[in-house]
Amino acid sequence: MFAALPGGRHALAVRAEIPATVEISPRANHYASGASVTLTAVPAPGQTFLGWGGAASGSTANPLTVTMDSSKVITASFTDFSRLEVLTCGGAPNGEAMQVLLRGDFDRYYIIEATTTLGPGADWESLGIFRRRMARCR
Repeated sequence: MFAALPGGRHALAVRAEIPATVEISPRANHYASGASVTLTAVPAPGQTFLGWGGAASGSTANPLTVTMDSSKVITASFTDFSRLEVLTCGGAPNGEAMQVLLRGDFDRYYIIEATTTLGPGADWESLGIFRRRMARCR
């Protein structure tokens, strides 16, 4: 719920999934009726912008221009791809052993699989099921 604003003024609340962001131009506490505001969704590395929700529901335009004819709440949605990366904690990976870093949501389970033959019909072998938790290099 928005607080009362002076006549002819409207509020804009924008929400983005972290660590993605939304750039707002011009940025203000409230806008005059009829003002145009440009929202630009900026996905985190490895992620993709999917579209807008709330007062801009159904739009995938990026950037998006919003006409402030009322107070609005707008959300930006992004993909939620997890990533597996080689992790070097003070050393380098070698042919015998390596550490990996799983980037994804906390408290979710992930299956990591491997194959030696890429392409259609590849045989994938499960290396394990992992739960994403806080971790640190040792």
